[in-house]
Amino acid sequence: MNISPYRIFSANNSNFGSFSPAFGSVERSFAQKGTDGAYKKVMNNSWAFRGELDWRANATLFASHFKDKKHVDTYSLASSDGSEAYMLAISLIETLGEKEARKFFPIKAFDNDEYIVNIAKSGKWNLLPRDYENLQKLYGNIDKYIKKSDKPMLISNDKLAGATQTYEVSGVLRDAVEFRQGDLVSEIKNIDDEDGTALVFCRNVLPYLENLKISTAQKVASLLGMYLAPGSIFVTGGYDLSLTDLNRNLYLRDFKHVNRDKSSFVYVKTDPWAES
Repeated sequence: MNISPYRIFSANNSNFGSFSPAFGSVERSFAQKGTDGAYKKVMNNSWAFRGELDWRANATLFASHFKDKKHVDTYSLASSDGSEAYMLAISLIETLGEKEARKFFPIKAFDNDEYIVNIAKSGKWNLLPRDYENLQKLYGNIDKYIKKSDKPMLISNDKLAGATQTYEVSGVLRDAVEFRQGDLVSEIKNIDDEDGTALVFCRNVLPYLENLKISTAQKVASLLGMYLAPGSIFVTGGYDLSLTDLNRNLYLRDFKHVNRDKSSFVYVKTDPWAES
C-alpha cells in the first residue's frame, strides 16, 4: 500500500512539495488538507533523544527478554533519517557489548520516502547540540560511533538547518543497520516470525496515517497480532498512544505492557492459551 504524501511548505516560499510521514531528528513544516479543501500548516517535530523513551532501560529489557535466542529480527518502521535505528544500535552495543549485540543486527530500517531513505544511506547523521550532549552523558565516549563531518548534510525542508551538526557514522553503526524503502503495512506483512524473535519499532507515525485515512491503529494492531508470534516485542510512541486507540487494540490482540516503570511504550505479544 502506497502512502499518499502530505504537502510540504517550502522553507523559502509557499510552494508545495511532497512528504511521507516518518520518524526523524528533523523538523518539517507541512500542510494537511481539511474537509473544506483548505490546507492547514502543521509542524512535525522529532529528535534523536525523546524524553519518553529510556534507551538504556529498554536495551537492558531487550537483552534479558531475548537472552535465550540466537538471533532477533529487529525492525525500525517509518525510520526517516535513521536516528531511531542508530540510537537503538548504540544502546544495544553499549548494554550488551558488540559481540552479543550482533544477534539483533542488522536492524531493518524502512521508510516509504525514497528521498529520506537515501539521506539515511549517506552515512551521515545530523544532530542538535542537545542530542549530542545527551548521547555523551548516556554512554560517555562516542567517538567509535560518530565524528564531525567537514561537509554539512542539507536535508530538504529541514527547519533545523543551521542548528544541527553533521556527523559521519562509523562502520560499526553502518554495519548494524540496513536502510530500505518500504511501506509500513507491507513490511509488517513481510515479517516471518514463528518463534517470538521479532523486535519491532514503529513510533509516532500512526496519527498521521489515520488523518490521511491510509491506515488505522486498529489495522496496524491487527496485522501485528497476525504476524508476530508470542514472545515478540512491539515498541510504539507517546504520540501514537495519546492520539489513537492503539493501546486498546493491542490489548485486544494479546499484547501486554512491560517495563512500565521505565517506559510505557513497550508491548510483548502473549499466548492467550498458555497456562498462567
